[in-house]
Amino acid sequence: MKKRIHGWLSSVRKSLREWLEKRKYLHYLSTWNRKNVYVVGTPVHTNVGDNAIAYAELLFLEGCGIDKKHIKEITVEEYIQYEKQIAKKLRGRKQLICMHGGGNMGNQWLNEELFRRNVMTQLDINPMIIFPQTFFYTDDEDGQRELTNSVPYYNGRRNLTITAREKLSYELMKKSYPDANVILTPDIVLSMNPDVLHIEKNECKGVLLVMRNDGECVLTDEATDKLKRVVTDKSLSCGVSDMITANRTWIDKSEREAVIKAKLSEFASAELVITDRLHGMVFAALCNKPCIVLRNNNHKITGTYEWIKELPFIKMADDISQVEQYLDELIRIKDCRYDYSAYSNEYVKLKDAVMKNM
Repeated sequence: MKKRIHGWLSSVRKSLREWLEKRKYLHYLSTWNRKNVYVVGTPVHTNVGDNAIAYAELLFLEGCGIDKKHIKEITVEEYIQYEKQIAKKLRGRKQLICMHGGGNMGNQWLNEELFRRNVMTQLDINPMIIFPQTFFYTDDEDGQRELTNSVPYYNGRRNLTITAREKLSYELMKKSYPDANVILTPDIVLSMNPDVLHIEKNECKGVLLVMRNDGECVLTDEATDKLKRVVTDKSLSCGVSDMITANRTWIDKSEREAVIKAKLSEFASAELVITDRLHGMVFAALCNKPCIVLRNNNHKITGTYEWIKELPFIKMADDISQVEQYLDELIRIKDCRYDYSAYSNEYVKLKDAVMKNM
């Protein structure tokens, strides 16, 4: 009997705790007598690049003059947990929805694409902006089928603005969704002012390799080992890192800024960065570090590189032999400076789209 009562009490406490958490969260989303901006689909996974996108999106909205207390973030997990309540509370012509950006508009990361389509269905009458995205459908039966499936969600929706972050993505979006409002900006992380990030750095030492280990990776293990030898043959120390945070299963919203700054500090403490990650290249630019970037298996790195190719300390290599060539050149560069303000005009259309709905 005691065990049964104890189990019943535990169940009641759990239900009460969940009810209180839900009530608190729905109060946070409150639209009563105010107009908010909702950033939907932000991550809690451990990819620091994706978390940097979310961080930059929130800063961008503040830079548009929106009070921080009226900028509400809804992670993927929060939306899934409270989907019915969120849809009921937010659905309407006054509340602006900003969908999280990145490199997942297509079939390569299909779960993220399907999540976005679901939100667009639930909040179909809301004004909506999709923050800077890469558009990539594979050139096969699966890719073409999903591209066809995507058309009703994006094409012809009058209250939707889609932001492409590379010229090729822009052209493909315009071709695939001819009746959609599509604009072009750089990746949103490039809009951040590095000076306000207060990036800490230790003594600059050696080369930092920041390499992929997922579906977008193109280097074999043998090629990566050869890359390490290229570095050590120059009598340079070689550190290995990634844009995935080790020893974590998620990054809470409250921890995001600290995690991003810790990764930036790691970049700032290297003499040079070699990477095949888009945000490895972007973090190197923000930290004013010479960087050699290798292509991946889609156009998002090459497209983003086009925005910053005038920076003399960022070079794109086609192969490892070219890495060796650039390594000799870049390791000698000491005066590197990324001027974020030089790109401010590139974000005007995105800012206008936000302010139009405020």
